[in-house]
Amino acid sequence: MLFNSFQFIFIFMPSLLVIFYLNQKFKVVSGVNLMIGASVMFYSYYYPPYLLIILVSVLFNFGVGCLLERIKNGRKQLPQALMVFAISANLLALGYYKYFDFFASEMSRLIGLNPIFDAVALPLAISFFTFQQIGYLVDTYTGRQMHVDFARYALFILFFPQLIAGPICQARELIPQLAKLEHKRRFVANISVGLAVFSLGLFKKTILADSVSTYADAVFGVAETGAPIDFIAAWGGALSFTFQIYFDFSGYSEMALGLARCIGIRLPLNFFSPYKALDIIDFWRRWHITLSRFLRDHIYIPLGGNRVGQTRLMVNLMTVMVLGGIWHGAGYTFIIWGALHGVYLVTTHFYKSNFGQMRWTWLGPKTAMTWTFFLVVIAWIPFRSESFSGMIAIYQGMIGWNGVVLPSGLSRFSGAEALLALGFVQTDVIPIRELAERWAWIAVCWVVVWFCPNISQIFRKASFIQTYSNRVASRIEFSFSGIWAIFIALTFFIGVVGMLSAQKEFLYFEF
Repeated sequence: MLFNSFQFIFIFMPSLLVIFYLNQKFKVVSGVNLMIGASVMFYSYYYPPYLLIILVSVLFNFGVGCLLERIKNGRKQLPQALMVFAISANLLALGYYKYFDFFASEMSRLIGLNPIFDAVALPLAISFFTFQQIGYLVDTYTGRQMHVDFARYALFILFFPQLIAGPICQARELIPQLAKLEHKRRFVANISVGLAVFSLGLFKKTILADSVSTYADAVFGVAETGAPIDFIAAWGGALSFTFQIYFDFSGYSEMALGLARCIGIRLPLNFFSPYKALDIIDFWRRWHITLSRFLRDHIYIPLGGNRVGQTRLMVNLMTVMVLGGIWHGAGYTFIIWGALHGVYLVTTHFYKSNFGQMRWTWLGPKTAMTWTFFLVVIAWIPFRSESFSGMIAIYQGMIGWNGVVLPSGLSRFSGAEALLALGFVQTDVIPIRELAERWAWIAVCWVVVWFCPNISQIFRKASFIQTYSNRVASRIEFSFSGIWAIFIALTFFIGVVGMLSAQKEFLYFEF
C-alpha cells in the first residue's frame, strides 16, 4: 500500500486515525497493540509471505536483546561472541536476499554456465529493518538501551510510517515515545501538524518527483540500449534524476514524519536541504541523515573515525562510503557511486586539514554550493544507471562526445543555421515545446531546492526530534491560521490530483 495511493489516503489512514483516537477514549485495546495490528496489515498488503520473514527477524533479535540484558543484570561480562553472532546473522540474511542473485549470476558468468537457480525475492524494507535492529542490539550491548517488552520492541521495528524506507530510528529516541501512545494527546495540534507535513511530502512526490522522472527514465533507458546520448539530453536526464531522487525520498520521509505526528510520535529528520551544502562533508550531514548517523556510529567511529592519522582517516572514509554503496544495492554501479563520494570526502578532508577551511571567490557561498551540487550530479549517474555501459553513455553525452542535438523546430529561428554550419549541431525529432516543458520542470525543481525553506525550517516550532544545528530560522513558518489551512488544503488537493496520472512507487522501495 503506497502512501501516494487512494486506498491509503482515503481508506487506511482516516480509518486508522479514527479508530486510534476512539480507542484512546474507550481503551478497548492498548495503543501499542493497535498500532502493531495496523502495521502488520500495512506491511502484508504488499505480499503476505514477506510478513513471516520480518516476524522471524523481530523474534530473533528480541531474543538476543533479552539475553544480553539478562547477562548484564547478572553482572557478568557481556559475551562479545554473542554480539558477533547476532550481527552476522542479520547481515547474512540481508546478504542472502539482497545479493545472492548478483553473486550467483557473476559466478555463472565467470565459469561460462547459465544460471540454474531461481531468483530470490527481495523482502520489502529488509535493508531498513535490519539496520534498525542492529542498532538496537549494539545499544543494548553497550548499555545505552534498557530492556523493553516485546510489544514495544515489535512496534519499534514494525511502525508502518517508517518501516518501508525509514528514517532509520534509534531505539532510545522512538521506544520511550511508544509508551505515550496510551496517553491522551493533543488531538487537534497533532493532526494539524501531521497532515500539513504529510501534504507537503505528497506534493513533493506526485508533482515534483514524478514530473521529472519521465525525462530521467527516458534518457537512462536509451543509454541502456547503447544508443548515443547528446549533450542536452544527457544533462537533462542527469538533472532530472538528481531532483527526482531528492523529492521522491525526502517526500516519503516527510510523509512518514507527518503520519507519525498524527498520533503524537516525532520521528527524526532525514533531510535538511542537501543541495544547499557548501561541500561534500556538509552534504552528507544533510542527506539521508539517519543512514549517515548509522554508518558513522557503527562503522566509521569503531574504525577510529577522525582520531587517527590522515592515511587511516582516508581509508575509513573510503570504507564507509563503499559499504554505503553496497548497502544500496547489488551492482558495480552502486560501488562506483560509493567510491566516488569516498573520493570526494577524502579530497575535502585532505584540503581542509592542509589548507584550512575552503576559501571561495568573491562570488561567495553560491560558488561552493554550485560546485558541490555539480559533484553530486556527477555521482548520481552510476547510482541510476543499470549497467556500466549505460553509465559511460551518459557521461559521454555530458561532455559533448555525441554533439548537441537541438529539437525540431528550432532551426527556423535566427542563429540556428550558424550553429548547424559548425557540424556538431543537428535537429532532432523532439518538438521544441516538449523539450521546453521538460526543462521547465527542471528549473522549477532547482528553484525549490535552492531558494525555498525546508520542512524543518517551516515547522521549526513543531519541534521535530532532530534538527540541523541552529540554522533553522526561516521567514516562512507554519502556524495555526486560516491562511496556512487554505495553503495546506490546496497543496493536498494538488498532490492528490497528481496521483491521477500514475501512482509510482518510491525509489527507495527498491533498497
